[in-house]
Amino acid sequence: MKSLFTALTALGVLALSATAWADYSTDFESPFATGDLSVAPWSTVAAGANPAGSIVSSTIDTANNNTKVLHIPGTASATWVDTGAGVETGTLAFDLLMSGVAPHPTFTLIAGVSDVSGGHAVRWAISNVAGGADMDLRIYDPGLGTTAVVLTDFMAKDSWTNIKIDFNSVTDTYALAVNDVPQFTGQPYWGSISEIHRVYWGTSAYTDQIDNFSLLSPSLEIPEPASLLLLGVSGLMVASRRKRATA
Repeated sequence: MKSLFTALTALGVLALSATAWADYSTDFESPFATGDLSVAPWSTVAAGANPAGSIVSSTIDTANNNTKVLHIPGTASATWVDTGAGVETGTLAFDLLMSGVAPHPTFTLIAGVSDVSGGHAVRWAISNVAGGADMDLRIYDPGLGTTAVVLTDFMAKDSWTNIKIDFNSVTDTYALAVNDVPQFTGQPYWGSISEIHRVYWGTSAYTDQIDNFSLLSPSLEIPEPASLLLLGVSGLMVASRRKRATA
């Protein structure tokens, strides 16, 4: 009986401690410091004398976010993250806030193996171009090399919006959900690439803030703790009966 209890205890610990593996995620708290983005794997790219990204305390829409965030100031600033080891199939997610009054500001998202031409899986521009009050999503057409509006008023200005992109580098397609509401699936990649490990954000005129970034591989298929424990109990009971029967 003691050995049975010991085995069940160990199995229970295993079941409760099993977790999925994530490639990279951050909420820009520790070890990030206000005003500083020099924490690997982050970097900045500035156009001319314009400042690039930095860490600030969010002062916009604080009801939804009052912690440190990645701040990308307007007028052609840029920031990127390179996680090194690429993810072939998984999820890119982050919270985005856009604030500004310029007539046609643009927020650029590029995800792929580089932030230069030729290494893009996802290439977007978010701006107010369709005449509505909110932001529109433009996707670069791989064939035409230009952008086309695919979503109108899909996110509000001055309010945090969760962006989630499920990508598949085997089929070279991705899906988009906004605030956990699916928007489209099967969108072709900008180009054919085998993995995603670099994400680039650029902005023009708008001031953008980003928080809760993650680039994750698919979760491991781990049974629920109760199911795993029940399976272990059943197996141990069978083994115990067999032992008694042969004694």
